[in-house]
Amino acid sequence: MEIKETKKTYLEPQILLFALQTESPVLAGSPSVGFQVSVVPPTKDDDDTELIPEN
Repeated sequence: MEIKETKKTYLEPQILLFALQTESPVLAGSPSVGFQVSVVPPTKDDDDTELIPEN
């Protein structure tokens, strides 16, 4: 009995790289916010906070 053996062809992986060296203009055209942005400094926390799981 003769067995026919077929092999699959190997496809070599290929990749293309594109180097982009330009900045995106997406944020440059964003409107300004309508309020004053400020950062509040953290306060000292001396109490031990008990973390209770909700499960």
